[in-house]
Amino acid sequence: MIKRTEYAADLLQQYKLVAGNQMYIEPHSDGTRVSYLQPVGGGTVPLQPIAASIKYRLSGESFLNSQKQVFSYDGNNFKRFSIPNANNNEQIGLDIEKEKVCGYFFNALATPTRFDPFLLDTNTGIFDYPRPQPFKPLPVDVPDDFDCFFHGISNDVVVGLSTDWFYGFVGTIYQNGSLLRIQYPLSPEQEPSTYSESNNTIFFGVYENTVVGSLGGLTGSQRGLIYNLATNSYQVVNPPPGRPGLEFFGVYEDIICGKFTGSSNGFLYQNGTFTIFPDAPFKINSRYFSFRDQSTNIYDYINSENIAIADTQNPSGSLGISGIDKTIDTP
Repeated sequence: MIKRTEYAADLLQQYKLVAGNQMYIEPHSDGTRVSYLQPVGGGTVPLQPIAASIKYRLSGESFLNSQKQVFSYDGNNFKRFSIPNANNNEQIGLDIEKEKVCGYFFNALATPTRFDPFLLDTNTGIFDYPRPQPFKPLPVDVPDDFDCFFHGISNDVVVGLSTDWFYGFVGTIYQNGSLLRIQYPLSPEQEPSTYSESNNTIFFGVYENTVVGSLGGLTGSQRGLIYNLATNSYQVVNPPPGRPGLEFFGVYEDIICGKFTGSSNGFLYQNGTFTIFPDAPFKINSRYFSFRDQSTNIYDYINSENIAIADTQNPSGSLGISGIDKTIDTP
């Protein structure tokens, strides 16, 4: 008869061959049980909660006491911030990474009024409002009312869109205090030779060196655009058959989320394959995504579960969630 200790050692060796070191070894009075990833019931060590320990950071727009504000959520607490020039108009934190939030607001105090970008440090509450200039000086009779939006942030790289009187939509990158304008298929700060609607460039999301967005006009026939910051190279992704167009909104590693134009359907795109969802994902990390149309929920796409988010300290207020951090914290 094989002794229990020999049996346990043999069993452990078999599990290591299959599972590597990602396991939990649980001693029992009647032998040794090995569990993959987490403890199983009945052992000498209590069950460890996994899902409850995960923290995600969120950003968006808050509505509290008839006031619109930018909000951030760090997994425990909500913070709210007011942009003075927004004058209680639209102000949304579209993306978040750790203590930084980026987004846009309606600048009611500018002459003429316009949409301006912002970058917020949630530790200090300090806003920065970097704004690019057109490639060419504006004609004297053209007001500086062109809009700029920050849509995504990763590793202190902020991406978005600025409108240009001469060239339409221009992708915008803010990095290390410098603003770069870029329009497909050119290099940063290379001025286009002429306007082309098909070259309209909008950046929505960024993860490390990968920037995603859309290419084309607003006719519903947009294509997905992937830009590599390190190599200054582009990849254009066409919609699948039966879909007129698509837009890429968020990216995490090699997973891209977005929306089909002319439809409420969204998708995750990975290795050339689309996984379709009833609603459109906007920002994504390794487990969750937020929704394109601001929602009070985020979605656990690993477990196919909606998660409601509420500020229990301010139950009379409401939230519109846009951004979700691409990192997940565990204690």
